[in-house]
Amino acid sequence: MTRPLGGRADATSPGVSSAERRIMRARLAAMAAPRDSDTPRVAALRAVLRDDALMAHVTANVERWPPLSEEQREALAALLGRSAHRPRRPV
Repeated sequence: MTRPLGGRADATSPGVSSAERRIMRARLAAMAAPRDSDTPRVAALRAVLRDDALMAHVTANVERWPPLSEEQREALAALLGRSAHRPRRPV
């Protein structure tokens, strides 16, 4: 796999609106924020999430995936202990 030029995700990724992209970025930023209770391992993982070039590469690849089917959403929801039809949380 190669990184996008300039380490940035393609701004015109099909199937992902700019509003959805803003929500994803806000959630990623919240997950990456350091916390006082972090173990050294968790702190290192959060530091990886804050690597803009790496996350742009990951985001660019994920945005190329097709949308989940209803069956896949339900399976993931069951694994995560959530309802597949639960509305998104505001950011």
